[in-house]
Amino acid sequence: MSDHGIGSSHKKLLPAIVLVTLVTLAVVILVYVDATMKPGALPIGTMAPGLALTDNAGGAVQLESLRGARCAFLFFTAGCPHCRRVLSILNRLDAMFKDSLRIVYISLSGRDPTEQLIREEHFGGPILFAKPSEAKATFRIATVPALFLVDERGILLDVEFGVRSFNATERLLRDFVTNRLLKSLL
Repeated sequence: MSDHGIGSSHKKLLPAIVLVTLVTLAVVILVYVDATMKPGALPIGTMAPGLALTDNAGGAVQLESLRGARCAFLFFTAGCPHCRRVLSILNRLDAMFKDSLRIVYISLSGRDPTEQLIREEHFGGPILFAKPSEAKATFRIATVPALFLVDERGILLDVEFGVRSFNATERLLRDFVTNRLLKSLL
């Protein structure tokens, strides 16, 4: 076999290696963009916006007042079956994470439908109320349920829309409270 044949195969191999490298780089960039930006959602790594809320008694609550604690803000509506599923999952996980995470339930429905939901689902967590149009515009909520994970400094670390399984939600919250979520974004 001649040296010319060996050199020729190396010349053919080099473009294939370059192509595989470029495709791999493109995939890595897409995965990073997907992990840090969700269409229409608030950008990960930015300060969570403020929002005026009311409690069950009608008293005013500002989201900014919760800074200093890791929070999971769940925006939901009373008539949404997916929201009911996420409420049930988070209600079960609330006790598990009570020392490291504050789960804040924010209804985008009126008091009457939300109170009916609480009765039907035997829900025990405190619920705050937001004006739907204001909350959707401020937090860029396209669909509910919408879960926002915010660290003690008020920095948004993740946004999740829709339903996840109990185990996936538990893993997400565990990663959030142990800073693994933050490390995976860096």
